[in-house]
Amino acid sequence: MLLLVGLGNPGTKYAGNRHNIGFMAVEAIARGDIQAVNYFVAQKYVDALKEIASAPNQKVIMMPLEASSVIGSLGGLAQIAGEAFGGGAPPGPLKPAPKGRAGTVPQV
Repeated sequence: MLLLVGLGNPGTKYAGNRHNIGFMAVEAIARGDIQAVNYFVAQKYVDALKEIASAPNQKVIMMPLEASSVIGSLGGLAQIAGEAFGGGAPPGPLKPAPKGRAGTVPQV
């Protein structure tokens, strides 16, 4: 059994208010909206990265193979928020990032 709890304020006065994002997310999941589910997947990625990065006396180098999945999940959340708060039409497709040379490491 999975229990999802969305926090928010009851009543029409607060409908569509940014403080009701919890209500809106649970309602979207109940409707089967995949973008809402993607948010929770992205949150799990972020939580896992926090745990790894906070390990004591560790040096961690990460090269995520699924970064595009995380970015796509975050994009889904942005679209839900835009639609909920009247942000207009969802943005068009993103342009792919330029590819580096094979075997190179980005400079920081």
